[in-house]
Amino acid sequence: DNTHARRFDDTVRRRAGERGAIMTLRDAARMRVVVDGIDLDDRHRFRLCEIGLAPGAGLRVMQRSAFGGRVVAFGNERVAVDGGTARAVRVRFARDEHAQDDVA
Repeated sequence: DNTHARRFDDTVRRRAGERGAIMTLRDAARMRVVVDGIDLDDRHRFRLCEIGLAPGAGLRVMQRSAFGGRVVAFGNERVAVDGGTARAVRVRFARDEHAQDDVA
């Protein structure tokens, strides 16, 4: 039953204008976000940080795929994340269009 998921997605969309609104990477549409935290065990959190998905990192959600997966971009890198991992990455809306994801 996806009723709850649809209601939550609608709530996130309505709150899109709010500063500091928290959601998961799986909930994010194609937009700029900042990683707020990662709710995984130490080993998996470390691996995500190694590839650049660390708390404070600015991302652009480039593509939403089936089963909740996401393709995200930061700098010149593109990373595909499965739905379970995307659900564990907490993000918030970037404050402005010049988020720090393009810093070289």
